[in-house]
This record gives sequence, structure tokens and C-alpha cells, in this order.
Amino acid sequence: MSTGRYPNRLKIAIIAPIFKSGDCTNPRYYRPISTLSVFNNFLIYIPPDKSRDVVFMEDHIATVRELSVSANSEAIILACGDYNQPRLAWSNDDNSLRLDNPILLTPASAALIDGMDFLNMNQINAQLNHLRRTLDLVFLTEGSHASHEVLTAVDSLVSVDPHHPPLTIRFNAPAKSVTSLPVGNVEERKINYRKIDFDSLSAHLSGSDWSCIYDCTNVHDMAFKFCDIIRQWLIANVPLKRCPISPPWSTPLLRRAKRVRNQWQRRMRTHRSNFTKVNFKHASDDYRHLNAALYKSHVLRVQFGLRRDPKSFWSFVNSKRKNPIVSSNLVYEDKESSDEAVACDFFARHFASEPSSDSDAELAASNIVADAVDLDTFEILPAMIIHASKKLKNSFSPGPDGIPASVFCRCIIAVAEPLAFIFRHSFERGVFPMCWKESYMLPVHKSGDRRNVKNYRGITSLPAASKIFEIIVSVQILHATKSHISSDQHGFIPGRSVSTNLLDFTSTCRSFRTKGTGRRDLHRPKGSL
Repeated sequence: MSTGRYPNRLKIAIIAPIFKSGDCTNPRYYRPISTLSVFNNFLIYIPPDKSRDVVFMEDHIATVRELSVSANSEAIILACGDYNQPRLAWSNDDNSLRLDNPILLTPASAALIDGMDFLNMNQINAQLNHLRRTLDLVFLTEGSHASHEVLTAVDSLVSVDPHHPPLTIRFNAPAKSVTSLPVGNVEERKINYRKIDFDSLSAHLSGSDWSCIYDCTNVHDMAFKFCDIIRQWLIANVPLKRCPISPPWSTPLLRRAKRVRNQWQRRMRTHRSNFTKVNFKHASDDYRHLNAALYKSHVLRVQFGLRRDPKSFWSFVNSKRKNPIVSSNLVYEDKESSDEAVACDFFARHFASEPSSDSDAELAASNIVADAVDLDTFEILPAMIIHASKKLKNSFSPGPDGIPASVFCRCIIAVAEPLAFIFRHSFERGVFPMCWKESYMLPVHKSGDRRNVKNYRGITSLPAASKIFEIIVSVQILHATKSHISSDQHGFIPGRSVSTNLLDFTSTCRSFRTKGTGRRDLHRPKGSL
């Protein structure tokens, strides 16, 4: 600081583009943000007169907890600073630090250790000062993939304090590459599709000029321009997402209690007296008790909402799990990697190596009765599209084409005519649009080692428009071949499932038992496909 220079090695930052609004293909509609560190660093100083205050220490633990909750689930949390706890002594034990003489801890020290242990944070600093004590503690998230090392700094930025020797904390963590940021799909991560103004969107789509689609001769260009028009109006009628600044169980009463606690804390810092200390303690207790009660109510509400909203329940369960859905270090065919691009290649090769069902499809096609399906006179009408859209799930997650299914569920009347035009040309020419062939392949763990790619199965997320096309064609094929399908067929038949199959089987068994017809070969099917 005395030289007026800042070290060059501390000036390094990662610049990432963030979409604001307007045309997502224009660089002028992006703003830059800089990331100065890949870690979430919390610098702490506990004054000597507060080092024995249990309430103050518990409030500090609560603050660290709130900051860690707001951080990314995969982030590395680092809390370091002068805690003024001279009775805490540490010793090395199997490449980790162990607390010596825990019986001699003060209540404030015990609250600190218990709180950090509850947050799964370990103390990693073993450097001693000139009195053979460790006043500067460094807490790191337990189980983080970063290799760490705390050493005495050789070159300090300021004059050395013998009570607090300068420290160098080194990390070697796998950082995400900037090139892996989906810059082209930034709006998909920022737009809040649950807040779509469907009335305004439907009005804009109804007044849109679809002549660019009717003038096209290429089916691929038709579908691309159709999706591009919808995406442009989506950006204009959907607000951006706002990062939550409070936990999901927060209420206005809890936020007010937090503000009151912070006010008394500031007063206690400037005007130290028994009056401010007592009021700060009461405000802290009120906030802590109210927060615990609201959190308990939130957990019960999520549990009882399992049948009503199972998606929210499992999202809450997954947020509390320590193990990620996909391991950060994957193994495939004796190769191991933690890089995201290599991991995607592992999954792509694994899913591509699964046995193809082409032979089964050819066998099934050979058993079809000749001339059972006649689609020469079949024509796709807008009414069919409107009827098929009612069978879609009202999902707000965008597909590979950037359009959520809720747009077709709520605005299908505005887009039925151009969509029918595209479907008719696609069906007549036998060409399916390329943009609707794309899908998201998501790996889902089955069982076994999470690091082994072969223990995952893939599920696909298809564009909503391709689902509508599939529903229309499948209904027509089912209607034409219904007379050739056995009455005992339950799979892939509307209104039938495994439950109806079991019900039919149970009813047949009970009827045989009631009639007393004796034994019968139940494995032999009554009909054939």
C-alpha cells in the first residue's frame, strides 16, 4: 500500500459475458462481470472482548451459515481470520488437524468448534505465533476437491505482527473453463419462464408475420424460422430471473427481526453498555428462535407436500444430499477425468455403444398386416394440433429449441396454422426438421459406483413441437391398426397400463377358481398380436 502499487498476481480475473436484454446474437446486449476468485472467502475478526461471548459466537456461526447457503452447492467455502481463541491448540493427525484438550475449552470456543463442525468445515492452519499459539484460524469446507496448504508467508504486504504471522494459503482446485460457459444460451439460464405473460405473448404471436415460413421451400428453414419468431417474442414477454436473497422459509417478520438484530449490533459497536448488550442479546435470540421455527415449518411443509408437489420435495431432498447427482470424477474404459468436456465425451460414447433396437424394429414391421395403415389421404389440420397440445405436460423448462412446452399449451391457437403448414410439408416430403431432432441427454445414476459411467442411464428431453407431431401421427396410426391389435395388449395402449394388466390377470384367476375348472396353463396367451 505504501508504494501505491497492487500486486499483478492479484489483478487476475475471469471476465464472463452476461445477457441483459434485446438481441442475444448482438454482443452489445451483454455486460461483463469479473470473478476475482474461484472460492467464497469470508474474512473474520473477533475482538478480544467478544472472544468469550457465546451469543456473539453463535451469531457469527449463523452468519457463516447464511452466506454458505447462498453460495453455489459446489463452491469451496473458506472462512479465515483472527478468532482470538488462545486456548485452542491443534496437532497433526493423519494429514489432518486434531483439537487438543477439548475438555478445557471455554463456552465460546466450544460454540465455535461445534458450529463449524455442524457446517462441515475443518480447521487447516497449524502455523504458530511467537507464543506457540494459533490465533488465526482457517476453516475450509469438508470434502472439497481442492488440495490445500497453509504456510508462513515469505513476503508480507504489511509489517509483520508477531502475534499474527503472515500466512500463505495455497489451493489447487479444478476450476471450470471459461470456454465451457454456454454463452449462446445465456437467456435460457436467466429468463424466468414461470413468469411468462401468456396473454401478451399470444397477442404478439397472433399478429406476427408468418409469410417468411409460407415462402420457404425447405422444411428445415421453415422450422428454424418458426422457432426463431417464438424465441424473439419470448424474450420480450418474459422477465429475467432474480437470484434469491433469502432462504425459502423467509417471511417479512423474519426479515424485520434480522434488521432489528443488526441495528442493535451496530449500536453495541458504537455505544458499548449493558443496555445495548442486553437488547442485542434479546434481538439475537428472537431472530434465532424465529428462524428455527420457520425452518422447521418449511421442512414439514415440504414433507406433507410430497403427494401434491413431488418435484419440490425431491429438489429439497437433493439439496440436502452430500453426494452430487453426477460425480465430478468419472471413469470410463480405464480412463479417468474430472474435466467437463471429457466427461460429456464419456457419456456420449457410453450411450452410443448401447445395443441398437433396429433389428427389433424390423421384426415388428415384418409382422404388420399389409395395407393396414393408409396415410396417403392423411392431412394435418390446425384442429389436430390444438387437440394434441392438450396432451402435453405444462412444463416451463425450455427444450433444445429454447421453447418451453407451456407456450404451446397456452398459445397454441396463435401458432396452430403455421405449425400445421410445417407438419404437412414435413409429412408429405418425408423430411423431419433438423432443429426438432436435437435433444438433451441427461445421465441418471442407476446403482453402484457413481464414478463409473456405465452405471448411468440416459433420459432425453425433446422439443415440444416434435412431441405434438408424434402425438398426431401416433393417434392416426393407432386408429388405423386398432382392429389388428389383440384385446389382451396392455402396453402402449391409451387407457391401459401394467395396473390394468394385473387387474385382468387377477380377475381371470379368480374366475377360474370360482368356476372350479381346475388347473389351466396361464402362461399361454389367449390371443396373438
